[in-house]
Amino acid sequence: MSDENNNYGGKSLSLYSLWELGQFLKRIEDAEAKREAAGKHKKFNDPNKKLILPEPNPKYLEIKNALIEEIRKKQNV
Repeated sequence: MSDENNNYGGKSLSLYSLWELGQFLKRIEDAEAKREAAGKHKKFNDPNKKLILPEPNPKYLEIKNALIEEIRKKQNV
C-alpha cells in the first residue's frame, strides 16, 4: 500500500487515535450502506429508464482497507 493511502485528511493514519480511526471507518461504512440502499431504488430497476449506478470509487476501498489495517495495528499494541 502506498504512503498516499496511509493518509486521511492530510495526516498520516498513525497520528490518529483508535477512536478517530473508528469514526472515519464508520463514516465510510455508513456511506456504503446509503449507496447500497440507493442502488435498490425503483429508478434503477425500471427497464424503461436504463439507469445504471456507477461502480464505487476504488479510492474509497483503498482508504477503507488502510483504516482497517491501522486499526488492527493499534489494537495489537
